[in-house]
Amino acid sequence: MLTRNGVQKVVNLLVIVLFVSLFVLGAVAILPSRSPIGPMLGKLFNMGENLSGMFASLDPKEVAEAINENPELLEVLLSYLDAKILAEGLNGNQAFVSELVSYLDPKVAAQVVNENRDFAVEVVKYLDPGVVADVVNENTDFIVRLVRNLDPGSTAFIVNSSEEFATRLISSLDPQVIANVINQNGDFLTRLTSYLNPRVLSRVVNENPSLLEELLGLINPRVVARAVNANGTFLRNLMGVIDPKVLAGALNANGPFLSGLLSALDPKVVADALNQNEDLVYQVVELLDPKFVASIINNQSFLTSLIGYLNPAAIAGAVNSNLGFLNGLLGKLDASVIAGAVNQNAAFVNALISHLDGAQLGAIMDGNSRFLTDFVGALSTDTVASVVNGNGPWITELLGKLDASVIAGAVNQNAAFVNALI
Repeated sequence: MLTRNGVQKVVNLLVIVLFVSLFVLGAVAILPSRSPIGPMLGKLFNMGENLSGMFASLDPKEVAEAINENPELLEVLLSYLDAKILAEGLNGNQAFVSELVSYLDPKVAAQVVNENRDFAVEVVKYLDPGVVADVVNENTDFIVRLVRNLDPGSTAFIVNSSEEFATRLISSLDPQVIANVINQNGDFLTRLTSYLNPRVLSRVVNENPSLLEELLGLINPRVVARAVNANGTFLRNLMGVIDPKVLAGALNANGPFLSGLLSALDPKVVADALNQNEDLVYQVVELLDPKFVASIINNQSFLTSLIGYLNPAAIAGAVNSNLGFLNGLLGKLDASVIAGAVNQNAAFVNALISHLDGAQLGAIMDGNSRFLTDFVGALSTDTVASVVNGNGPWITELLGKLDASVIAGAVNQNAAFVNALI
């Protein structure tokens, strides 16, 4: 049984250090104390054998109670601890730390992390990501409540400064635990994103593709949409460094998530990110499943709004570079949805036409006569006339490459439209 004298409590408090270090990338430390006890115990515990040996005689529950009741006592000790020895103590006593965490007050632990981020970064350098992941996975409820009390700026500072550790940690975490933290801490996620380094996050994603695929199926898309809508610059920069194959794989595996995400996203934010990352768009498009993309495009309200913000040259480049993909895509699209979006964005279509490759579009139209027939029947004659009148040379080039029988078939089945158009 632990005694309640001041010195013993300080000894117990050492484990809080061990714990908090362990959690958000592992770190704790507080302001120096004026008491001579702090330096004395600091020197004592900085002898590795003393630190490791004391765990066997401590009760995790009583240590946690002492910490929860007297968090200020940390100030006596933590500022004198050696980060490497502290991390080694954590790495070698996983079971003790995991049980300790289950009894700690999340608010107390969060306060320690928030006020000692520099020390946290030092501890993280020596922590074993596998040990940290195991403790996190075993204490989901605590982690969810802890994150709710963390300072986004301090947390991002630790993550941005610990790229290697973060990448290895994520690979060992349970996707359901990550999803629980995200889904129940939307405001934190939105604020955290504004501080994160896109390159650090892209490395975490690029090196853990299977985890990303599984995670997207567990996350609430509206929580993610709020974070994206509030951090357009971050999204734009992230897309510039993410691996197209990883992104395409995650999207192909999570159609329902992306559909829900698009319905809550700000089209202007998405368009800006796409316009600024043409190369990524080209590469991702050729890796996507046309059926999956069609299910997204058939979300007419989002598509109509999005088109108004897109760069026609960027979209034309993606079309010109992916003939096979588009042939597969058109057969799965809802012609009336596409026509509706076109009818409400005539200016965009005019600008887009001038950048398209006539031969490419001709081949696409020839290979999708059924879609073309339905599409023509749903178009506004005013929109078509505007596009034709504004792109004479391009139309002339296109007509020379079209299959006359395909065009004739579309005309024959849309006599009323043709009459109105003429």
